[in-house]
Amino acid sequence: LLAAMLLPLMVCVSFDFGVTWDEKSRHKNGELIWAFLRGLSQRSTFVEDDGGNYGGLFDTICAALEPYVPLNRYIFRHIINATFGWVGIVYAGRLGARLFGQWAGVLVLVLLALSPRYFADSMNNPKDLPFAAMSVVALYYISTVDRRWPYVSRWTGVTVAIALAFALNIRAAGLVYLGYFGLLVIGFTIADRTRAWRWLADTAGRLLAVSVAVLLLGTTVWPWAQASPFIRPFQALLGFANFPYGADMLFAGRVIGSNDVPWYYAPWWFLITTPPVVLVGLALSLVSLRHDSPGAKGALVAMILFPLTLVIVQHSTLYDGVRHLLFLYPLLVVLAASGWRPWLSSQSGGWVRLGAAGLL
Repeated sequence: LLAAMLLPLMVCVSFDFGVTWDEKSRHKNGELIWAFLRGLSQRSTFVEDDGGNYGGLFDTICAALEPYVPLNRYIFRHIINATFGWVGIVYAGRLGARLFGQWAGVLVLVLLALSPRYFADSMNNPKDLPFAAMSVVALYYISTVDRRWPYVSRWTGVTVAIALAFALNIRAAGLVYLGYFGLLVIGFTIADRTRAWRWLADTAGRLLAVSVAVLLLGTTVWPWAQASPFIRPFQALLGFANFPYGADMLFAGRVIGSNDVPWYYAPWWFLITTPPVVLVGLALSLVSLRHDSPGAKGALVAMILFPLTLVIVQHSTLYDGVRHLLFLYPLLVVLAASGWRPWLSSQSGGWVRLGAAGLL
């Protein structure tokens, strides 16, 4: 009910957001991809240094449906954007509920919807927000991997492949989540001490099938990568490490270059744009890391720290705050909800529950 009420609210609010500087070029790219899919343009139109590094799922949806919708182009794009944001909130809630219980899932819905950066980016960010939403969808279906052989059922394999393909058709970072999927299956295989060659071969075959499906389906609306689906997505992912874009921006009271940010740029932006209620939840989750769902919490912490550490070590180009790392924020909220949950449960004393609820 909460999620159902949130969708029309987000759609209505999206009308009041302006056009961002990426939207015109991204919509043009969507029109070119839609023409390509209908056989009206050539693959040579798409080059690596002119948007080819990005998949075109979001923009192609907008371009394909625009002729049938009697709305201003950018109002319509913002409606689609808000819908993607809503999907991300719903699946973050489902992930929280699956890992930490129903009430944790409800808390994730509330905290993510009330997070200014995620909510506002849901209105008119055509790159980072759709990817953040699809990555949390993919992570939810990855969490359905069974701890026992065959680990990846047909249903899990299909849903993971489709979700990851949607993510990859937006940004090459979808490959990171394919890596998480493979590591989870390998981890369960090792923990299960599976030694039968038939079982190991079957598991490897399922992993290979999902990977091939993701690379083929994940370049459906990404013409540049579609020309070489087993190579170019990886090239795009590596290329983002030091994207050749230089611009002046204000940070910590001084002007710096986007390709010369201090190591603490991303952590500091996360700190100052994350609501205190989420920060407190994160602290509580880390306090109880060893005793309350340590496996799930440890995995979330690793998935947050890995890209963040990689960006710092590689001295990656960053600008506009943490928009490029927005896909990490839903994971922060899920982790925060897990930190609040034990203090609000029936196992806590009455005064503790009351105090925690009041603080929340």
